Amino acid sequence: MANSNFWSNKIAFLFSKLNFLSYFYLQPDLLNFKKGWMSLLDGRNEWKKHWFVLTDSSLRYYRDSTAEEADDLDGEIDLRSCNDVTEFQVQRNYGFQILTKEANYTLSAMTSGIRRNWIEALRKTVRPTTAPDPPALTCVELEPIDHRVAIEPVYGREIPGGKMADSRNECYKASEPGPEHAQRTEEPRRWFESSLGLSQPEEPGADTTRKPMGKVLVSSRPPEHLLKEIETKWLEIERLPLRDHKQVPLPFTSSPSPSDNNLEELESFREQNSRLQGHYPDYHKLSRESGVKIPRGYISQETCERGFEEMEASHRKAMEEVQRQHHRELEKVRREKEKLLSEETAATASAIEAVKKAHRVELEKVQRTEHVATNTDLESVRQQYRCDLELLQRELQVLSEQYSQKCLEISDRMKETEFREKELAQIQRENQELLKQNQELNSQLSEELGRIRAFVTGKHKDNLGNVPVVGEGHVCELEVVLRVKENEVQYLKKEIQCLRDELQALQWDKKYATDRYKDIYTELSVMKVRTEQELSQLKEQLVLAMAALEEKESVLNSVEK
Repeated sequence: MANSNFWSNKIAFLFSKLNFLSYFYLQPDLLNFKKGWMSLLDGRNEWKKHWFVLTDSSLRYYRDSTAEEADDLDGEIDLRSCNDVTEFQVQRNYGFQILTKEANYTLSAMTSGIRRNWIEALRKTVRPTTAPDPPALTCVELEPIDHRVAIEPVYGREIPGGKMADSRNECYKASEPGPEHAQRTEEPRRWFESSLGLSQPEEPGADTTRKPMGKVLVSSRPPEHLLKEIETKWLEIERLPLRDHKQVPLPFTSSPSPSDNNLEELESFREQNSRLQGHYPDYHKLSRESGVKIPRGYISQETCERGFEEMEASHRKAMEEVQRQHHRELEKVRREKEKLLSEETAATASAIEAVKKAHRVELEKVQRTEHVATNTDLESVRQQYRCDLELLQRELQVLSEQYSQKCLEISDRMKETEFREKELAQIQRENQELLKQNQELNSQLSEELGRIRAFVTGKHKDNLGNVPVVGEGHVCELEVVLRVKENEVQYLKKEIQCLRDELQALQWDKKYATDRYKDIYTELSVMKVRTEQELSQLKEQLVLAMAALEEKESVLNSVEK
């Protein structure tokens, strides 16, 4: 008798779960856009995630769904002064704007379908139609799934205080399935009853559409092949991702010509499905080897290690490429700098030597002419020549000072470049330390996964009737540990982003130093050309003066003769 009651209760439990799943698969989720998670762009241009609730005249946002129950309001957008709701391009996810008379509010949703549903709901609230508003669900809407995260288990989670059952009851009360849903679920129920031989005569006039599927009584144990078939069907139902099906519209409700956004969303769902199916072989292999019914959403250690190895490899390649490019640019700048300095030094030295040589030649000529010149004209020419010579010396001294100043500036730039290189080396060392910390976290995560596997294996030994007994306190501890590890991974990602920003700032400083060096080189070139022109003019004047002196000497010689 006890055995028959056990099997009857088990079959009734399977029927009740089948009824619940068939309702969520066959009934479209029409109001999943009345409440949900979105990000809001605040006044400091920072994205913050909130739990949004749409009312008749406003859009309220809370910290989470618990804050909504406690009426702990973070903010509110008044829709009475709203002019329009339009799509808006943002950097992350899919954005849209609420245009009001006071201000413009920018929000972003996880997918284009969620954004479209929110825009339609807000426009209906701003410009209501005559159609009646569907009943609002009182159950808490689950957070939208990011396409980078694996599908969460639906029935494997432990909710304290029986909140799962209460939320399901509230959902059934708020939106009870109609006759069409009852007609769709009646055929599977009749098939199960006919397969098990459990069909009972119905009373005349009874409402068969409202007959609960879980209240089926059996008098004896069903055959073994039927029990195996029930278990197989139930495993197939459990493998179906419930939340993904809730996000996809039903075939008969979609338009025959989908838009580009729908096609892109469909492609993203297909890619997500292919990625998730890649994890299923490891999941089933581990389940067959250990003989343990692993909860849905379990990710094997090999998958985590592959993900960490791919992330480390990509990060290592990116850093190596940045370092190689930086070294190449530094080497190129150093070669150009040395080449320009050598050319400028050689040109300056040759110019100074030429000026000195010309100066000596002119001095010798002047000295020779001083012995011959005895009249006032030669004295005036000599004075003019001295003045020109002093002017030339002063200009040469000014040019020398400017050249020295430019050399000092170049040396300062060199010191600044060396300092930047030291900072870059320090950042690289910090990056290596972060990589080591990442490896330590990877090893700790591997240990945690080993503990979870040992915990699941140990729990399997204590099972009765292949029903796992899970300790609520230990599961909560494991969830807390996993959240801490996820926070550490996010912190490391932020550190890596900060290092990238610093590296970009150093590159900008290097570019500024290069531009400054080019400007200084251009100024020196202009000054060099100007000096050469002035020197050529002075040489012409000296040549004319020497020609005049020679003519006067020839005249004096002829007079003396």
